[in-house]
Amino acid sequence: MKHFLLKLGLLALIVFVVDKGFLLLRAEAARHASDPRLSQILEGEINKDLLIFGSSRGQRDVSLPMLEDSLGLDAFNLSYGGAEVEFQTFLLQEVVRHCEPPQVIIRLLDDDFELGFNEPNQFRYDALYPLVEYEEVREELYRRGKKNRWLSKVLVVHQLSKAAFDLRTPPRPNAMVAEYGSETAVAPWNSTWEYVYGRPPYDRQVELAEKKEAFATFQEICSDNNIQLIYVVPPSYKEMSNGFLARMREMAGPDVPILTYDLDDPAWSDSANFRDRYHLNTPGAEKFTRELLPELRTLINRKASSPDPITDRASAEVPDME
Repeated sequence: MKHFLLKLGLLALIVFVVDKGFLLLRAEAARHASDPRLSQILEGEINKDLLIFGSSRGQRDVSLPMLEDSLGLDAFNLSYGGAEVEFQTFLLQEVVRHCEPPQVIIRLLDDDFELGFNEPNQFRYDALYPLVEYEEVREELYRRGKKNRWLSKVLVVHQLSKAAFDLRTPPRPNAMVAEYGSETAVAPWNSTWEYVYGRPPYDRQVELAEKKEAFATFQEICSDNNIQLIYVVPPSYKEMSNGFLARMREMAGPDVPILTYDLDDPAWSDSANFRDRYHLNTPGAEKFTRELLPELRTLINRKASSPDPITDRASAEVPDME
């Protein structure tokens, strides 16, 4: 029995020593993450006047240089392709915890699946897995059931995922992405899809409770930190659902404006302004940004001239998504 216990203790020691070696791999995985923006947030490096949130529409459908030049605000894009509202809310929670809260957030809404399930739009776990050396990332993975808290505390290897083992050096972002976090899509329309006419009714039955909760939490964080929130619905290669727009206005409430495009402008049924059915190309994004700018300037100037209800923004509490 004594001999067996000795062997067991030796085996446990070997496992412990080998497992601690994975700390090096965990650190290397963070340095090789293909998108540096989340790590920049966690390091307190995203301190901007204006932030953009959204999915790939947020990435592609507005021109950051145009917004920055016209509004006089230092702007950066935190939109992720395929990111739904829960992931966007997680990002915002970390922004206000680690960085200076922005003056303004523009969040692009997904017509018409903002609150429902859409296969391409998911919580972006792939952005979290390489960054498990950060406690905040591990906590989110525990909360969402992707990692076991106690097993992770015992074994470093349990914290790691397949993404952590890809240690290839990611391609360096071009100058536009490095400065603004995104770039518009140059690629022209290359599809034979036809514009979809007709405005189908909006079905509330497809809404998910967790997405409605995240939508409300995003607004609450902005309110608590005196961040001016402005929603934007960008063009798609189809007519917008009036029911979707009405539902978004109901969710937003009277204090959060929703801007959209000129529904009567033939440019938004012209494929020359689109990269595909759901995304604008560079000329389309620049045209849409020009269309938004007068209303954005009015809203931001009006907010800037009003009294600040929060004298100490850093003391505002960040609500949890429990």
